[in-house]
This record gives sequence, C-alpha cells and structure tokens, in this order.
Amino acid sequence: KLKKCRIFVTPKVGFDNIDTQAWGKLGIPVCNVPDYGTQEVADHAIALMMSLMKGITFHTRELKKNPKELWRPALNPFGKRLSSCVMGIVGLGRIGTAMALRCKAFGMQVSFYDPYVSNGADLALNINRVESLEALFAESDIVSLHAPLSEETRDMVNADVLAHAKKGMVLINAARGEIVDLDALYDSMLSDQIGGVGLDVMPEEPLNL
Repeated sequence: KLKKCRIFVTPKVGFDNIDTQAWGKLGIPVCNVPDYGTQEVADHAIALMMSLMKGITFHTRELKKNPKELWRPALNPFGKRLSSCVMGIVGLGRIGTAMALRCKAFGMQVSFYDPYVSNGADLALNINRVESLEALFAESDIVSLHAPLSEETRDMVNADVLAHAKKGMVLINAARGEIVDLDALYDSMLSDQIGGVGLDVMPEEPLNL
C-alpha cells in the first residue's frame, strides 16, 4: 500500500520481525542499524548479572521482609567471587564481544559458543572457544545469550541444553525471548539445575498474563 516507498529502515539491530522476502519482491531495500545499542545492551546484561551474583535484588527483597534479621551477606544464594566464575557467552557478535570485554575486566574466565565466528577470534580476545552449546552450559557459572533470532536459534536453550547446565548456573537473556524455551527453563529452576535467571526479553511482549 506504500506507493512511494523507496527504502525501509528499522532503527535497531534485529530484523527478525520484518518480512524481508516480501520487501525484496517489491524491490525495496531493507536496512537495519548494526551498531545500535551495542554498549547499552552489554551494560544491561552486566547489570542483570551483577544484580543476581551480588545479591542486590535478593537482599532488597529479603530486607523488606525483615530488616533486622535478613541483612546477612551470607544469605546470598549465589555469593561467588566473580573472578572465580566462568562466563559463557552464546553469540560472539558486536554485543557478545562487548560483553566478553566487560567480563574480562572483572577478572572472569570467558568462554563462548558461536559456530559462525571464524577461528582466531578467541585468540584475539584471549577467551576460550567451546564447540557445543551443551559444553558451554556444563562449564559456565553464568551464561549470557547474545544470538539473533532465527529458525536455528528458536528454542535453542531447551530442556536438553539446560540438563547439561552446571548445577545452580545463572542464565542471562538480553537477546530475543524466543531463544529460550520458558517451560523448560521453569522446570530447570524448580529442580535447582538453574539457580537464577535475568530476562530482559520474553517470547511475547508485553506479557499476556
């Protein structure tokens, strides 16, 4: 219906919600903004991780219940020193790389899984390459998702992958909600396989509660 449209621009990185084939049939170019939000999303993923690993949200909630009794730092269910933790990153694109650099600044050991990144990226960043998603989940204390949404990545974090997770692992998702099977994630939290989750995105937004 757009009679004079010459170009379609989405002001963000992702274009999974755009019918690129239909635009292509019309002969109209589609553009995104590849460097949009790189720093901000990485910062936000770090904030989610810190809120969980340092017990910020936990202690806020507990202190509201009982300010006199529930103040002790030892109550934090995670309570790990970041420099002793392994951060696993899924997707070593612009945001994943920014996340890796931030985690290295905390003294964390960083591993990543990304079958589309050429050899040598791990050497350039001095991080570890892991050859499967299951292996990454098995060795990581925290996993942060930074992959695009596609048919390949939809429900990529499923029951089988979560079953390989290191006991009590923390999962961060600041990528796309549909990458994670929420039912499987819920079950893995009930069994304490996954210790905590920081979700910036959901499969359906806003939530249909």
